[in-house]
Parts: sequence; C-alpha cells; structure tokens
Amino acid sequence: MKGYTLLLPHTWIDFDPAVELALAEQVADATSPCYGQLLRALTTEEMGVQFSLLAIDDAPQDANELGFPPALAVGHAKLPARLPVSFLIPAFTAQMNAVDNIAVTNATRRAKINGMDAAELTLDISGMCDGLGRPVPATGHQIYIVDGNDVLVLTGISPTASFEENLPTFNAIATSISTDNQ
Repeated sequence: MKGYTLLLPHTWIDFDPAVELALAEQVADATSPCYGQLLRALTTEEMGVQFSLLAIDDAPQDANELGFPPALAVGHAKLPARLPVSFLIPAFTAQMNAVDNIAVTNATRRAKINGMDAAELTLDISGMCDGLGRPVPATGHQIYIVDGNDVLVLTGISPTASFEENLPTFNAIATSISTDNQ
C-alpha cells in the first residue's frame, strides 16, 4: 500500500484509531453519546476498510449550537483488481445503504483528485443526538479515491444544519491528498 498525506484545518484534532480510538470516543461521548457510537461505527473494519485517521473539528460553535462537531474518518482498502470508478459507484452505494441508520441520497463520479479517479456519496444519517440525547439530523459526505488497486475512503460528517458550511472543508481535505510514493 502506498502512503498518503492529507492536510487538516488548524482547528481539527486528529487521532490514530488504532492507538487512540478510546480517547477519540471519550471526546465524542463527552459531546454526545450518539456521536461516540457513530465514531465507533465509522472506524470498524467492516467491508475490508482499515481506518488510519479520525479527526474532529475542535471549533466549539458546531458542538454547542448544532449538537456535535464535524468529524472525518479516513480509511483504505485494497481492490482485487484495477476497476473503473464508474463500476465501483454502485458497489460503494450498496455498501453504505447496508449500514444501519445510513441512506445514500446522491452518488456521482467526480473530477480526478491529484490525478486519481474519485467518486462521492452524500449520506443521510439518522440516530445522531446531542449531549442531552435530543435527535440531531446529520449528513455525511463520503469520497472514494481510487489509485490503482488502492481505495482511500474519506467520510465527513456534520449536523445537517451546518453541512453546506462544512462541505467546502471536507472537499479541501480531500483535494489536499498526495501520494507519498510518487
């Protein structure tokens, strides 16, 4: 597997799920018990995806006003063969629709990211709540970047009320990805 680098905004805190998942969950649980559950779900190694980064926006306005802070999980998977993104979009959509509390509302191919093919899904996420247990609608933005047999999976999540505000940040993180072994 090649190495990849991405840039996070200065207000974001990153965690290595393999080492610091318990700490990330504590931060999430302190913000919202439901949010902690979502982070645990995001970092499971189902569907062959191994997660290597979990990041949470530490800017307080989203957590205090909207229910929970935006978060990003980054993972990777190995494909058995090189496959075109157009062939993979239905598979990515089916995988996400199989996850409880998630429905894909849009799936599309997008322009290449640093020379790598990419697809993106928009996710409607139910079951999220704030620190008081009140429901908070959430939206996810998932980007799959295909580099040969490697697939990078970036999943950004925020309250639906601030999704349009956070979408440029999720896209900027995705477009900052570079291959370490070029």
